[in-house]
Amino acid sequence: MKRRYQMVCGLSGLEREVAQGLTHLGLEVALGAPKTLLIDAPWGWAPPQLCKGCHKQTVVVSDNPCAEYRLELLEHRPAALLSNVSVEELAEHLINPSTYLPPIFASPLTPTERLTLRLLAYGRTSKKPSTIF
Repeated sequence: MKRRYQMVCGLSGLEREVAQGLTHLGLEVALGAPKTLLIDAPWGWAPPQLCKGCHKQTVVVSDNPCAEYRLELLEHRPAALLSNVSVEELAEHLINPSTYLPPIFASPLTPTERLTLRLLAYGRTSKKPSTIF
């Protein structure tokens, strides 16, 4: 039985290319599939998408090198956060998730400082406070 994933990506060309590669490697990419593959392209696109849906069935792929950004993605508790993987490595993980080792990210910022950075990134100011999550 093929593993089925719904793919979500902010760049349609990249989404088609990855979907074709995964299909060639034996995975099925289909709307409404029970699990989601979220490709963070362009950078910054994934966090709002994670806020919209179920995270435990979501595998996130992001090459963003910022530790604080990756920690923000991990705060949504996705099934996995992959970085710098080829389509072949991605397919291998999706077929056999037990081979995945979670990355360790360290940040010199406190949780409050990370929240402040996140709010600034989303255009919030002290004159326009509100939560985004």
